[in-house]
Amino acid sequence: MQNICLFNFNYMQKLKYVSEYSLLVHTRQYGLIRIKCPFKVIVIKSKSELTYKKRYEVERVIQSSDYKILYQIQGNTYRYNTFKILISKRK
Repeated sequence: MQNICLFNFNYMQKLKYVSEYSLLVHTRQYGLIRIKCPFKVIVIKSKSELTYKKRYEVERVIQSSDYKILYQIQGNTYRYNTFKILISKRK
């Protein structure tokens, strides 16, 4: 019974922090904010089809069945840790 409660808790966390077109992130400068797609990222880990240090726009945020966060960029999906999110100044 305890495992079922843990699963439900994890499922609820999934719903709060990631949606198809937004992501809740914590920054030093702004604290906790929700960023909405499209948002800009820069490549920090080389991949054959991605250019290192090149900027891309995330079209969609996907959370896999094992709770990994993926970004959809130019129709392809990549793990979140391949990129650094670029946040512009708030108005």
